[in-house]
Amino acid sequence: MYFTVMRSAVIAFAATVLLAVSGAASSSQSETGPSLASIAPSEVSTRIIGGTPGQQKILREVLAGLGADELAEVEIIEPGPWGTGDPGSVALLVPHDPHDLRAEWRSWLLAQAFAERSQAEGLPPVSDVTSDRDGNDSTNLGPLPDVEKEQPTLAAARIAAEKAQEAARSVGATVRRIEIVQPHGLGFLVELQIDDDPARFLRDGLEKVLEPIGGPDPFVDSAFEGDYTVVLDHGGEVVWRGAEASLGVGTIQVGGATRWSLEGCGPYFRSGPPDRGPPPCPAE
Repeated sequence: MYFTVMRSAVIAFAATVLLAVSGAASSSQSETGPSLASIAPSEVSTRIIGGTPGQQKILREVLAGLGADELAEVEIIEPGPWGTGDPGSVALLVPHDPHDLRAEWRSWLLAQAFAERSQAEGLPPVSDVTSDRDGNDSTNLGPLPDVEKEQPTLAAARIAAEKAQEAARSVGATVRRIEIVQPHGLGFLVELQIDDDPARFLRDGLEKVLEPIGGPDPFVDSAFEGDYTVVLDHGGEVVWRGAEASLGVGTIQVGGATRWSLEGCGPYFRSGPPDRGPPPCPAE
């Protein structure tokens, strides 16, 4: 199984990521409307290490926007020799399993929001985010826009989420969960369940569901910060996961099927060993 990470139209690169397959979820298909995941900063239990009081305040507010499903620990560190920023820049150390795509996505959103807020408030720039102190899993945020971009409203995010739900119904899927997160901008956490053939849905339906909330084309600017999507089959087993997030002025994407037979069906670009591509999508 392999996946591709895409940046902006100026930079494109591939990386291999192995996704852990979760256990079965409930097979009940009850649709829920969009909800806001945010909590109060005082409710954040993530341990914040290092940095100034101002930087810690920003991080706590960003974590509150991500909701109660929090990262355990965040540390503001000097990037060291693996850093990509100018002297004086900082990096975020967010310990997590880099194969845990959901935690990885949340670390991207956290880093981007922290970088944008730091720039707006004249604090040291944020260059990288990593899951380990040696930077082995470091991701470069890249440059931020010179002027802070206009953020969409929560009302616009709710409309986008409702459009995604409508698109899901039209292609035979149920939105079991759709949460709006607000680290700085707005993003979405989506859980879909399908009764139809998974191969056909991944090939023909998933892209229609993702389009209103900003995915899956990394070369089209989106008003939103990103999305994390899980697709379940009729029995509640995960068949596909994908994540998309703004980083710097670009976009990073990772996605793929948890079943090798479906790897050729998903909407994201892929790369792999030159002598081995994904098998043809069974729906073709």
